[in-house]
Amino acid sequence: MNIEKVIKTGTQAQRLNLEIGAKLMTTFKGQDMAVKALLIGMEPGVFLVLKLPEIIGLKDLLFEGNQTSVRYISWGMVFGFKTQILDYVKEDDLNLVVLSYPKTVKTYDLRKEPRTESFLPAALNVEEDNFAGFLMGLSPGGCRFSFDKSSGKSGFDIKIGQKVKISFKLPGLESTQKFVCKTQNIQRDNDSLSLGLQFDLE
Repeated sequence: MNIEKVIKTGTQAQRLNLEIGAKLMTTFKGQDMAVKALLIGMEPGVFLVLKLPEIIGLKDLLFEGNQTSVRYISWGMVFGFKTQILDYVKEDDLNLVVLSYPKTVKTYDLRKEPRTESFLPAALNVEEDNFAGFLMGLSPGGCRFSFDKSSGKSGFDIKIGQKVKISFKLPGLESTQKFVCKTQNIQRDNDSLSLGLQFDLE
């Protein structure tokens, strides 16, 4: 179960720990995928104004009263709250939605089990390609694997939800540990990839 701690926003004069320009992940009721929005204004205790991207079908969900879930990262933590739409403004290429100011904000520990930091040599198999890298974190439910893109041919073609195989040796054990995994998240930079993997225990 996610660890949640409710933080009261208190009086109308108290602001959320958000700055103008903050990026928010917003999910409107009736929508399966979160939308990346930009905070462009607020009146503490009253409303928030978000700028939305152009997405086909999104306009149909932007009506007054529709429930909305918002998550964002601040100070190295994940915060979230539920609110509802007050208004929607569409002018040329500008899509703005006005949300009611949340009564409560929650913090989330998104990891279901504690993760142990590690730095173990490991190998990843994706279809017919193999990648040498390191196990950077390990928990009962998954791990994080990091590798240089030059260690394989198709590293940057890996997608979220894709099945992969990982193998590694734990200190003190002779046998090689082998798991089928599903990619949960991908972090990219110029030279490397970091994959959050969930063990497929079935």
